[in-house]
Amino acid sequence: MSRPTVILADADEQYIATLEMKFLEELYEKIDLIVITDTEYFQKFFSTPQKAEILVVSEGLYDSTLKRHDIDHIFVLAEQPAGGTTEDLAVDKIYKYTSVKEIFNEIVGKGGSIFSAENSGKRETEIILFYSAAGGAGTTSLALAFADSVSRNYKRVLYFSVGSVPSFQCCLKGQAFLPAEACRIFRDNTARIYQDMKPYLRNEGFTYLPPFHATPGSLGFKRVSYLNFLDAAKGSKDFDYIVVDAESGIDAFRAALIQKASKVVIVTQQDTLSIAKTEFMLRNIDCRDNEKFVFVCNKYNRSSEAVQSSQYLVSCYVDDLDGKCSIAELEKTDGVQRLVYQFV
Repeated sequence: MSRPTVILADADEQYIATLEMKFLEELYEKIDLIVITDTEYFQKFFSTPQKAEILVVSEGLYDSTLKRHDIDHIFVLAEQPAGGTTEDLAVDKIYKYTSVKEIFNEIVGKGGSIFSAENSGKRETEIILFYSAAGGAGTTSLALAFADSVSRNYKRVLYFSVGSVPSFQCCLKGQAFLPAEACRIFRDNTARIYQDMKPYLRNEGFTYLPPFHATPGSLGFKRVSYLNFLDAAKGSKDFDYIVVDAESGIDAFRAALIQKASKVVIVTQQDTLSIAKTEFMLRNIDCRDNEKFVFVCNKYNRSSEAVQSSQYLVSCYVDDLDGKCSIAELEKTDGVQRLVYQFV
């Protein structure tokens, strides 16, 4: 099977080099990449019929005659932020000076089937666990904001809450609980648990499993069903990321979640009690792998004195928004964006 052809064209050599490097890092030997920085050569190149799956071209070089060529999708690098799809559905404008990562994700995301076959075997589904040693740290809000933001970067995301008393549905439009037949699927806990649950999944930008109306014990199933569901969902390769939202506490179930997770986001706050509980957790769970464990200080108040811990290093600070913000507002904060960029 022939590889898709991607053409990058911009007279700014320094700019296009960073985009070229991103494509090489992510899709090396998966695509045929052509880079054009000379204006005269660009005109000569397109003076004869050309075939390509993707053309990424600067606004200065773009001309409507490019649509005459056999190009599946054209992305125009716009000098001004007003982007989006143009009147021609085959042409999209992308703001040139956003991050290279965002530009790449949008191109790959909108490229759809052009890249799906090439990317399917490149990276396994990653499980991102959001967890806190202290209750009330805002773990659920951060997990939802993270899931929503990652999905906006054209990634397939499944949000899955394993809390005994889930509250995430209050932040979403659909607030219905799972029906009784879905509970039976978790009680049966067969190898088809994920496939049988797929009809009950909902989507609000990212995919999520609605909550059960009672605790696992009350419904007659054990939490090992959660672990089996995660394994099956990951094995399906339906998602790029599975965001798992776990309640605070230390036990064998949470230890199993940590072991399964590709990355663990440990949420804490700047007060003495939160830090003390986090330090206690560290005495029971080995979190020395800096590649796997990320510490986030949520509800950060810049005007208050922050208590420092010598046992862990916070990589992201999410400002305190007084609990009045929506998930959409929270995901726009610098702290959440910085967290997302560490993964996507």
